[in-house]
Parts: sequence; C-alpha cells; structure tokens
Amino acid sequence: MGVPLAATADGLPHVQLPPSSGSARLALRDVLRTIIDTTPVFVSFSGGRDSSAVLAVATSVAREHGRPLPVPITYRYPGNAEANEDEWQELVLRHLGVTERVVVTITGQQRLLSENAQESMARRGLVWPPSLNLQHEMFDRVRGGVLLTGEGGDEMFIGRRSAPVARLRRTIQRKQRPRLRVVSDAARALLPRGRQVRTEVEETWARVAPWLRGPAREQFIEAIAEDFVEPLRWDRSIRRTIRRPLARAIYHNMDLVARDYDIRLVHPLLAPEFVSAWIDEGGRWGFTGRTAAMRHAFADVLPEPILGRSTKSFFNAARMGPFERSFARQWSGTGLDLEHVDAELLREAWLNEDFIGRSDSALMAAWMASEGLPLDGPAR
Repeated sequence: MGVPLAATADGLPHVQLPPSSGSARLALRDVLRTIIDTTPVFVSFSGGRDSSAVLAVATSVAREHGRPLPVPITYRYPGNAEANEDEWQELVLRHLGVTERVVVTITGQQRLLSENAQESMARRGLVWPPSLNLQHEMFDRVRGGVLLTGEGGDEMFIGRRSAPVARLRRTIQRKQRPRLRVVSDAARALLPRGRQVRTEVEETWARVAPWLRGPAREQFIEAIAEDFVEPLRWDRSIRRTIRRPLARAIYHNMDLVARDYDIRLVHPLLAPEFVSAWIDEGGRWGFTGRTAAMRHAFADVLPEPILGRSTKSFFNAARMGPFERSFARQWSGTGLDLEHVDAELLREAWLNEDFIGRSDSALMAAWMASEGLPLDGPAR
C-alpha cells in the first residue's frame, strides 16, 4: 500500500495554507473547476449540510462549464429510522435539479464484523477510524473515479469558542440592547479554557468510554482535552483545527484506503485555497454559529431548511448484528490489555441496546486477536 496507515499524525506533513485569494466561495469553485474535467466524478452525499454544499457548488460549476454533473452516491438503511435521510436527500436533489444518483442499500454490510470488515482488517490491520473498514460498498462502486466528500465541514462551519462574542458584537452593531444571557455567554467565552475543557472531557468520556481505567484513561483524557482547547479568535481557531493531529491522521488514512480502489478522494472544504480564503472572510470573530456560517457561504445554492438543519442521523444500529453480539457475549478478554480496560463494562457497551460507538475499535481488536491477526496488518 506504500505509505502505511497512520495511528497518529507523527511524520505526516503539516497543512500549508497559501495567501488568501479573496472570496471563499470563488476559491471553492476554483478547486472544483480543476476536478470536474475528470470523469466520472461522484459526491459522497448524505443529505447533511456539508455534503449538500459540496454537491450544490460542484453541480453549479459543472453546469457553468458544460461538463457532466457530479453523481451523488448515497447509503440507504432500510428499517433503520435513525439513519433515514431520504427526505433531506430528496429536498436537496429537487432543489438542484439532479436526477442521476447511485443508491447503495445497506442491510448488514456495515456491521463491525461483517464479511467486508473482516476482509479489510485482515488486509490492513486495525484501521482508524474504524468506519474505514466499512466503506467497501461505496468505494467499490466508484472505482477509478473521483469522490468528493463533505469532510471538513465541522472544522470550517461549526460554532466555535468565539461564537458568543460574535453574537454580542452583532447585537451591538445592530444598536440593540443585548440580553443578559448574550452578555454572560460572551464573558464566559473570554475566560481561560484549559481547566474547563479538561472537566468537560472527563464528564463526557465517563459516559461514553467508562471501560477505560488507570493510566490509559488519564492519558486518553489528557490527549482529548489538549486536542479540544482552542484559541478565542475564530481565525486562529480554524488554523489550529486543520492542523490537529487527530484530523490529519483521519484524512491521511481515508486517502490511503481510497487508493486501494483507484479512487481520487477529494475534500473540497479542506482544500488549502478554500480554507485560507474562509479564514480571511471570517476574520477575528467569525460567525455566530454553524447556521450563520452556512447561510453566509451557501444561501444562494441550497434551500433554507438544509442551511438551518439541526438534526443528525445515527448509524449505531447498523453496526451491530447477531454475529457481533454473539462474539461480545463469548469474548474471553483476549486482544485487549485488561490492566487498562474493564472487560465487563466494555462488554456492556457492546451489548447495550444503544450501542456505544466509541467501543467499536475495541470490538475489532478483540475479534482480530481471536483470529490471530496482527493489529498492524500483514508484514509488508
């Protein structure tokens, strides 16, 4: 496979941002303009805001230049109401006038120990994020093509630490009297964040990863807290976010797995040209939240319900099936260091009716150990 899959960002190149060329939207169009001459071009499209934005701008650019429209490819999960995004997808496609699409129906292929996942683990080892073991159904259908994604949308558009300050500034600029809550939120945002973030991470991960214990738990919390601390200024926060080791390792691994299928994987919202222009456009304080950022960037190409969408779909029910639950019940504790993991709490997480997604890598590692497979993959 060439460059190995990364467990950390050690040794991976840092993101280098060019000088801003002006409008973020024009920068995004320029990025996509260089891609649409390649065929076929697909868009990994869920109906969420980020993939909808990429599809909308790519479609607009293709029409403007007389090129074939990019083809959205979507997963469909029959019988899984929490993962159903059909209405959102149809809303966007109607708005854009896009009629050609590829629909991949998922009935069990994305379970954590499915045949696809087992084959991927045997070939690549314990891949992180574990969802990369579950993308065969999509990647197999776009072999040899370009696949655009909405990855990076969270990094670019999500409400940041500066958002309360931006809300207060907007209120004052409108010559309105700010409510007490707006003022107090802005004041809280100005406070040093280090200890507060540490406390928030401890509380959150006590709920979603209760099986970690001892030094492993402490190291994990420290690493997550360090990753989550952000500067107050919006522009500096965005710069830091795209250089986070966590994100760099994820996108490095995504690209490598896609190459196995001869796919050119492109994340337009992470293109340095777009990021640089977006930072310049948002300036010191940025936007009041995700919806405001989306409206600023995409109000002319997406319907308002998508721009203001606050719901998310959940796919945990698609990850566990009879085989996974049977394995969890019979698991003897092999494959994981029980000095750092409480085996029974982990088993409870696997068997919980509301499967805890943060336990998926542990399940895969346990299964690989039971099969005698090395976690770092076969020797190269």
